[in-house]
Amino acid sequence: MSTIAKQQLLTQARQLYLSYGVKSVSMDDIARLMGISKKTIYNFISNKKDLVHAVVKSYIDEEEARCDSITENSKNAIDEIISVARHVQNTLKEMKPTLTYDLQKYYPKTWMLIQGEHFDFIEKFITRNLKRGIKEGLFRDNLNLDIIPIMYMTLARLVSHHEVQSVKKIKQSDLHETMILYHLHGILNANGRKELKKYLKNETI
Repeated sequence: MSTIAKQQLLTQARQLYLSYGVKSVSMDDIARLMGISKKTIYNFISNKKDLVHAVVKSYIDEEEARCDSITENSKNAIDEIISVARHVQNTLKEMKPTLTYDLQKYYPKTWMLIQGEHFDFIEKFITRNLKRGIKEGLFRDNLNLDIIPIMYMTLARLVSHHEVQSVKKIKQSDLHETMILYHLHGILNANGRKELKKYLKNETI
């Protein structure tokens, strides 16, 4: 299977997983969507577990590259974190609520890739964002840079936990938006609050 075909497989599988969850999507479904045989898929991927892992790894790589691009092009720390949050919101609105549950229960190795490698990236991103906001005079200058990233990641893990969504009947996108605003209102100074109002004047995160 060529590199292009490999990427097409990962892209098509990802879309199905986002829309329907992982457990309910079979290799037959993916082959049918792509107009190829399962045998062709198995030339590249040995089983569904490997495919799920490859899809998630590819997605994580793309998301981290997107975050780096947003950082490079953002005008300040608030613009940076709001832009990333809006990108995440768009993904969450497309995501089947059971997706995280499927990964946690049936693909623990892949779920640990998210909880480990990817969440480490996010924690470092938050730490850099805090330092940037303090330097730009938008965040309080007495913030504890050791504790706040840990608190943020604790909330992020809560948002990704399926039981919170299913028991409380709360959308993951709503949880994420509330988490971001909760975080920002805890770290902004007076200048930062004025800047945030510009972003939220006509729309939410």
